[in-house]
Amino acid sequence: MPEKYAIMSSTIGNSIKDAYIYDKVYLIRNDESLSEALKSIAAKSSSVVLLNVYAHGKIARDHWYTWRESGGYGAYLGYENIKLENAHLWKVLKGKFHQNGIINMNVCNFADTSNPANSSKYGPATFQYDGLAMCKAIARNAGVRLRASPDFQAFTYTAKNLNFLEDLADTLNLASYPANYYELDFGAWEGTTYVFDPNGRDVRQE
Repeated sequence: MPEKYAIMSSTIGNSIKDAYIYDKVYLIRNDESLSEALKSIAAKSSSVVLLNVYAHGKIARDHWYTWRESGGYGAYLGYENIKLENAHLWKVLKGKFHQNGIINMNVCNFADTSNPANSSKYGPATFQYDGLAMCKAIARNAGVRLRASPDFQAFTYTAKNLNFLEDLADTLNLASYPANYYELDFGAWEGTTYVFDPNGRDVRQE
């Protein structure tokens, strides 16, 4: 039976819309390990068809003198975070995916490429990074297709498990409920999306 999982950073929320579709949702705090969640999935799975990752993207300015911000630096997830330097962590999942399996990196600007040195008139770059290389490395190590976007992604939050009076109070802003009353909804992708093949080389735009 194909399995579905989600890995979610606690910094983005603690509940996800339609959580029932997943065999398990891993909620990871800043002091917890992404690597341990990946090992847990690997230990119990042999035919993962879907792995959704929800986290905030790491974004930085290309130059001290401009306001342009670029992604491609990874994502805030656990104390390791996701980045090019630790793409090998995903290797534990190799051979665990269904032939139609995919990882969705539901992260802002994850596949962006910051390389302003080629076109800058403001001098050396403050930061530069290659999100495409990071996506290819994760896909290659995990042995599965990976989908990601270079663009900003808009998450929404909807109230859940509220009775009529609570829902009315929430709608009228008469009450403030804790985060566990709200579900994160990723919705449709914004902007461009890329799918990276498990060979770690080929990429196509959707």
